[in-house]
Amino acid sequence: MTLPLKHPPRDQWESLVLSYLDGSLSDADFSRVEALVNEEDFQRLLAEYAIDYAVLHETCGHSSLIVPVTDRVMLAASAGTHRWVTSRTWMGLAAALMIAASVALTAVILNSGHDSPEPVSVVQVIGNVTVDDFAIDVGAHLNERTVVRTRGLTSFARLAFKDGTELRLNGDAAVACQHSNGQKVVKILSGQVSASVARQPLGQPLIIQTASASMEVLGTDLAVAALDNKTRLNVATGSVTMHSQNDGEELTVNRGQFAVAADGVLLAVNQLHHAPHEWKVDVSQRLPKDWERGEYVPPSPAAPRGAIRAEYDSNDRYYTIIAPSAWSDGHFRIEEDTYLNFRIKMDRPEWYQVILCVRDDMFSAPNGHPYHEYQEAIDFNQISPGEWRTVSVPLSAFRLTQRESVEPFLERPVIAPPPGSTAFLFLFSTQTEDRGLEIEKIWVTRGRPAEESKASAAVATRKASAHMALEVARHIP
Repeated sequence: MTLPLKHPPRDQWESLVLSYLDGSLSDADFSRVEALVNEEDFQRLLAEYAIDYAVLHETCGHSSLIVPVTDRVMLAASAGTHRWVTSRTWMGLAAALMIAASVALTAVILNSGHDSPEPVSVVQVIGNVTVDDFAIDVGAHLNERTVVRTRGLTSFARLAFKDGTELRLNGDAAVACQHSNGQKVVKILSGQVSASVARQPLGQPLIIQTASASMEVLGTDLAVAALDNKTRLNVATGSVTMHSQNDGEELTVNRGQFAVAADGVLLAVNQLHHAPHEWKVDVSQRLPKDWERGEYVPPSPAAPRGAIRAEYDSNDRYYTIIAPSAWSDGHFRIEEDTYLNFRIKMDRPEWYQVILCVRDDMFSAPNGHPYHEYQEAIDFNQISPGEWRTVSVPLSAFRLTQRESVEPFLERPVIAPPPGSTAFLFLFSTQTEDRGLEIEKIWVTRGRPAEESKASAAVATRKASAHMALEVARHIP
C-alpha cells in the first residue's frame, strides 16, 4: 500500500534498490521503497538492477505481470541505459523486459508481508507528526510496518480504520498498527493515546499492547497512557479486559473506571472522577512538582515572592512556562462562566499567549481540535517593566490555535472550549522572544473575574517578606 511520505533523495535510490534485492532492507527503508514504487524513474532503476541481479526470470513468472503499462512508462523504460551490458541487442530486450520487471516488482513490494490489511488512514495532523521519521500528510494510508509519532506537547494526530475505529495521539506519543485475519492490533510504544473503537467481530477484539499491559476491546471509548513501564487505562464507555504483563493478573475495567499496570502495583479497578471546577497553584514559595518547563526564581530580599520564569527550549526555540500534563485526571473542568486568572510580569512587556489543551469525557478533542489560545489585547506601552498584574480571562474568550497563521487573533472566529470539557495542560509563551515573562500564581474561578485587592496583595507581600526575613535570620551566624 502506497504511503504518501516525503521521498528519499535520488542519491539514496540505488542503495535502497540494492538492499531490497539482497533482502537486507530495514522496516523503515521498506516503507521508503513502498513510497517510491509508483515513480516511473524508480521503476526503471529497479528493473535495471533486477536484470543485473539475475532475478528477472523469477519475476517474469509472477501472475501480476498481466498489468496494463502506459506509453509513458514504456518510453521511460526504453530510454534507460543498462549499467554494465552495452550490447544493442541486449539493450532492446532489456528495455522491453524492464517494463514487466518494474510492474512485477512493484506488485511484489506492495503485497509482500501483508495479508490484505485493513487500511489505517491519517485524518488529522497538528504539529510535528511523522511516520518512520518522514513528515506525513492528511490522507496517508499506513501499513503495519510503520510507526506514527507525535512530537511535542502540542502535537496531535488522528488515525482511522475503515470500520470507523479512531485513534488519537496526544503530545509525545508513538503507535504502530497491525492487522491479521480480521483482527486489529495497536502497539502503543509510548505516550497518551485515546480510541473510539467500533463494534468488533465476535472473537476478534481489537488488541492494544504496551510494555506493561495488553487490553482486549470489542467496542468502546477509552484512553491509554503508556509511560515509563507503567500503563493507565481509562474507560469512558463499554468495558475493556486488561492483562498485566508483570504478574499475569487480569480484570475487567468498565465505564467510568480506570486501572494501572506497573511493577509493584496491584492491578485493581478505581473510579474515574471529574476534574474540579476551581483550581489553583501558587509558585511564590516553591516550584510545584512535575512542571514541564519553567525556571524557578526563588524569593529574595529584593523580591520576597518567588515566581516561575519562561524557559528557553532548544528544540522548538520558544520561551515557555508549561504546567504538568494531567491528561487522565485533568486540571479543571470548564463551564460557561469559567475564568482563568494569573499574576504576571514581564521585563519587556509585549505580546504573549496562553495555550490551553482540552479533552472531553470520551478523551477526544472537542470541536475536533484540542488546542485553544488567548492573547491579551492591550497597549503594552502602558505597562511598566517588572510590574506585577492580575489578569482574568473568561474561557469564552479563547480561540482555536492556528499554526503559521498571519490572521490577527481578534479576527479569528470565537471557538472556545465547550462547557463540560476538561483542561489537562496549559502553557504561557512569548515564542522566540525572551521578554522575561514570569508567573507567580494561577487560579481558576467561576462566575466572575478574580480581582486581587490592594489590601490582600499587601498582606501577601508582608507575609512573604516576613518569611524571607526568617530565612535570612537562620543563616546569620
